[in-house]
Amino acid sequence: MMIQDLSKLLPIAEGGEGIIYEYGHSVIKIYKPCVNISSKQKKVQLLIQKTLPPQVICPIEEVFDSKKNFIGYLMNRACGEEFRKLSNKKFTTSNHISIQDILRMLIQTKDILKKLHSQDIYIGDLNDRNILFDQYFNLYFIDCDSWAIESEKCMVAQDLFCDPMLQENYFNEETDIYAYCILSWKALTRIHPFGGVLPDDMNITERMKKGISVINNTSVKIPRTVRNWKNFSPAFLAAMKNVFENKTRKIGTELEDMLANLKFCKIHSEYYYGEYMTCPLCDTNAKILIKPVSQGVMEGLKLTEVLNGEDIETVLNEFSYINKNQYVVDLRSGRKEQFVSGKRYYFTLKGIPVIEETERFIIRSSLLSGREDFVFEKKYKSVIIVEQDVIYYLNKQNSLCAVTVLEKGNSVKKIEPCSNTAYYHVEGEQYCVLNIYRQKWILSFCGYHYEIEHKDAVINYGIHYDSVSDSWLIVTENQANCFRTLIVNKSGVLIDTDKIKYQCPLNHLCLSNHIIFIPADGKIRGYAYKKDMFKDFICDIVDSDSKLIKRGKRFVIINNENIYYLY
Repeated sequence: MMIQDLSKLLPIAEGGEGIIYEYGHSVIKIYKPCVNISSKQKKVQLLIQKTLPPQVICPIEEVFDSKKNFIGYLMNRACGEEFRKLSNKKFTTSNHISIQDILRMLIQTKDILKKLHSQDIYIGDLNDRNILFDQYFNLYFIDCDSWAIESEKCMVAQDLFCDPMLQENYFNEETDIYAYCILSWKALTRIHPFGGVLPDDMNITERMKKGISVINNTSVKIPRTVRNWKNFSPAFLAAMKNVFENKTRKIGTELEDMLANLKFCKIHSEYYYGEYMTCPLCDTNAKILIKPVSQGVMEGLKLTEVLNGEDIETVLNEFSYINKNQYVVDLRSGRKEQFVSGKRYYFTLKGIPVIEETERFIIRSSLLSGREDFVFEKKYKSVIIVEQDVIYYLNKQNSLCAVTVLEKGNSVKKIEPCSNTAYYHVEGEQYCVLNIYRQKWILSFCGYHYEIEHKDAVINYGIHYDSVSDSWLIVTENQANCFRTLIVNKSGVLIDTDKIKYQCPLNHLCLSNHIIFIPADGKIRGYAYKKDMFKDFICDIVDSDSKLIKRGKRFVIINNENIYYLY
């Protein structure tokens, strides 16, 4: 097929090699000039000729420009969550994704890999971002034009999934098995097999080379949010240990066996391998996970539980939670909205529900004046932020917009244009946008713009505002698990370092009065960047998955099971 004018197509996503455009019910990938276009065309042609599993989102047709030059390909559209979401406790809990569901998807993934390998196809860059799943646990394999297909090589691989035994770019069945085992372990336990913290602070990629995994390794400090693997089958643990530490690249039917023999422990609300006589977590000789309990006073600070824990299924954010009857409850107004898996829920200050989906969000305007609900389209998979009665979002034309919810209708305004790949945050009336370009970033906040050199891909980020110093904290993570920490204000860039490491979600940090506060197991770690000093505040209910918010002298601590005030 031929495309005469790309400017008439709507871009929905951008990667290192190309830009994805809407095309009816399908999408088109157009390659960037930096790509070896002849090699890509040959690979696309090979993929079109293959009979691939239906879960593979593969090229359907080549795409040419008006001069008949190959520029990309047409493919089906895949909507779903990235596999990495299975490592998020709040996501799996709120969406009722059990270990059984995860095991079934992993087994299906392994079966698809076998079918690809039988056709001399190796993924190479297999990781938890290029496999998607929907609410029915259907799988979608994306980015197949980077795979190794017959004589055409895979040229890239994410560091945290790349086999340390890989020779040059000769990806094969064994390198795929290694990446698959990392994918499996991470989805089942919520931690990378070489994650956690070692006393000598060795990084993940170095530990991968030396085979220093978390399995049976008492030297590695493990976050409390991790699912205990003591209740997994011994055969599965042995197979993973052999792959990660003993340089074998073989797996059998360990996952199938574990799925077929699961039992449920009512005490821990967790499945365990049924061949054990009793739940390993209940065994008196095993280490038992103890749920954090309020201690009253910690280091002179008062700790208070905000919610009645008996009605809570999962806390979503500072203002809402899912109750035992599967309703999302707004703490400020008391209003409820039926929870549906795969959607995100917010409430305005006046208690109007806002439901976020993949490409749109809905304002329940029927609660205002009996009118029909309002529906707004947004950029694919981008987040919305609800501040008071204003909803911020990125539209499909790559602009940051704001919708003010009014009694007599909604007021919409564009705040500023953004790049194809952009991340943002809003607190109060302050906003900050991180625009990602190929060789640079442009930070934009309230009329100020800073250009910063940066070449690495951003796979994770957190943006936070400090009203005391009128500064922004921007933390990003690249594919090699390296972090970059920036603090900026109207005077310029105050801090730019890669020396700070984080074990928590980057959107769970907070910045207040020139101090970065980081949640960790049993403590809040404060980093005073002006003095380059760390200080720990002991707080047993905090773990690495806690979200921190600073309100004056008070911390708001949001855990999966409750909200706490520490002051």
